[in-house]
Amino acid sequence: MRMQSFNMLPQIKIFSIIATLLLLISCSKEKQTQENEILIVSTIKPLHLITQSLLKGVGESQFIIKSTDVHGYQLSPSQIRLMNKADFVVGIGDHFEGNVSALFDENDFEFDLYKSELKLLVIRDTLMWHEEHEEHEEHEEHDEYDGDTDHDNNIDKHFWLSSENTKYFAQSLSNKLVATFPSQQKAILNNLKQLINEITQLENQFNNQLLKSDRPAFMVFHDGFHYFSEQYQLNEVAAIVSDPSQSTGIKTLLELKALMIKAQVKCIFVEPGFNQGLVDTLIETVLHETKSEIKVLTWDVLGNQAQNYPELLQLIYDEYLMCG
Repeated sequence: MRMQSFNMLPQIKIFSIIATLLLLISCSKEKQTQENEILIVSTIKPLHLITQSLLKGVGESQFIIKSTDVHGYQLSPSQIRLMNKADFVVGIGDHFEGNVSALFDENDFEFDLYKSELKLLVIRDTLMWHEEHEEHEEHEEHDEYDGDTDHDNNIDKHFWLSSENTKYFAQSLSNKLVATFPSQQKAILNNLKQLINEITQLENQFNNQLLKSDRPAFMVFHDGFHYFSEQYQLNEVAAIVSDPSQSTGIKTLLELKALMIKAQVKCIFVEPGFNQGLVDTLIETVLHETKSEIKVLTWDVLGNQAQNYPELLQLIYDEYLMCG
């Protein structure tokens, strides 16, 4: 009996076409999934740490300025592409991030400090505040922003160093996230609640620790921790420089030395990349006259070592408690 022959090529072509279509559909779905993933990009790490907490289990948070020079930072082409890829960008604006602020659009979360309920402080116009601190204790005066638009350029924008301000910022950002991604409302609000609870717990612990502290006089390398000192009524008496990228003249150094002796400064808080020689010179001149030990401790305003915002706070708390 003669076997009937038939050509397998058509079937092979059909199977090949089907396999190709399935692969294309799979790739299309994967691409669509990737495109639908939530991506929020922050300008600086502190904002990223807050955003990251709100996006836990919801989406991805990244930040672009990985330098201590926030105000003069220049973006790379890949960072610009990342900003364009994001669902929206979180920033402070008002030229705080330098040229980066010019890339914000109406969809981004450029936090309006002046219309917020934050407790804003003005930038201090001197480097030495010892006398102001004594007056503050007597008259309870504050360096608060008075709402005068003529003073807008004098606002201290390091608001995240007040944990109370951070709670309000997180609430405002969560509102933006919920409005943009309504299907994720429950997860975002749960994350917000957890973040606020963690911050409040740390605040309470630190306040209890302050009860056992004599709140020693201290100086900072530059005036970036006003919000932290104000919130906890700490004895911050001076800054060594007005701009971290610049030095300080001999006359000012002599005035700072006299103040350190008068106020009995116990510690100087510096930041990553600070001018070691300037601090060493001050300490040596004071040590020569008083034989008093002055500790050099590190506060990182941008939280470079922190994995989340509560950890940023904890690092600052721990370092302060080492002062005395």
